[in-house]
Amino acid sequence: MGSILVVDSSKTWFAFFERALAPDGCTVSSSGNYKLLLLELATQPVEALFLGLELARLDDFRSLVELRKVDEYAHLPLVLFAENQPPLEELTSLFQRFNTGFLRVGSGEEGTALSLLQVLRVNQRLHSETHLLRGELERLAMLDAETTLYNGRYFQQRLSTELSKARRHGECFALVLVQVQDLEVLVQSFGLAARSRVLRDLAGLLTSCIRKSDVACALAPDRYALLLLSTKPEGAAVVGEKIRQRLQERTYTFMGRRLHLGCTLGSVLFDPSVVDPAAMLALATTELEKNLPLRHTH
Repeated sequence: MGSILVVDSSKTWFAFFERALAPDGCTVSSSGNYKLLLLELATQPVEALFLGLELARLDDFRSLVELRKVDEYAHLPLVLFAENQPPLEELTSLFQRFNTGFLRVGSGEEGTALSLLQVLRVNQRLHSETHLLRGELERLAMLDAETTLYNGRYFQQRLSTELSKARRHGECFALVLVQVQDLEVLVQSFGLAARSRVLRDLAGLLTSCIRKSDVACALAPDRYALLLLSTKPEGAAVVGEKIRQRLQERTYTFMGRRLHLGCTLGSVLFDPSVVDPAAMLALATTELEKNLPLRHTH
């Protein structure tokens, strides 16, 4: 099934682990060189790692410290073993520092090693599932619940990132704000469920007008921000006009009544003199407000 690496300077316990883990179909390999541990792991992926405690003491735990720094091995099932159990305070320190287990090895303890490996596998699976769950929660925390576009929090982070990249590499990008009109009329006439339906459709409309490399964010139910990366002024104008036209062509029907929504846009290009995301957003907001009297209402 899996591959187990046993690191033991005396190479005394290799046969013990080989016998203990053979019934589980594990391949056991052995090494006596603690300092080459990371290199050996890179050449042969392992499911669990058993380390001789005497060797760990001699190496002053430096290899363990380096091992846990590597993301790939941060949660690798790890067991320190010795023939005699060390003092309790030493074990406690090991558990806290390196998230390890301890196994006292000796004759007739093959069953103990096998049971411990099974527990490690369960823990490894739980670590993996927890990591996936954490990643999904982090992803959801960046999304607007109603539109599933990125939310304002993500927008602030991404705008800051793009400003830094533009300063370093001299690239140009545009920030476009889209203000949707007549949403209040929609809610008053047909309720929040109708608004949710329209906003989901609007999210699809916005993403269809930009490239996959661009970013669409919902700042409010009626306001959206687009980050158009590596874009020249004419590119931002084309995207804005495309959004305006497609929204004008949209017809929403509720209870037999037809409704059209309009929008107003304001955009700015990256300017090296802009020092932070708030300043660039303020410039785009000013441009948007200048255009509000020209908004289309149907």
